[in-house]
Amino acid sequence: MSPGHATLCPAPSTLRLSISDSGGGHGVPRIPAERDDDAWNRAEGQRGLLLVQNLSRAWVHHQLGPCPGLGTDVWAEFHVDPTGVPRGLRPFVFTH
Repeated sequence: MSPGHATLCPAPSTLRLSISDSGGGHGVPRIPAERDDDAWNRAEGQRGLLLVQNLSRAWVHHQLGPCPGLGTDVWAEFHVDPTGVPRGLRPFVFTH
């Protein structure tokens, strides 16, 4: 399954971004807490959720389907300035 990306604007000042993938790790998304500062400085991966946690108002993850390994969806909500949103932008966009 290829990653899916969806954006939804449930309110004029809210952007919700959702990203789904087929998993691969068979675990739940998490922010690695066992790293010290030196390990974070050398790390090349697993920074996405750290960015999401610090930049979003809220974020959630859930399994796709009833069985583990089918994939994971993570969505996050971000504040947007309604005056900066282009006119005519549709409230929902999906790309695959």
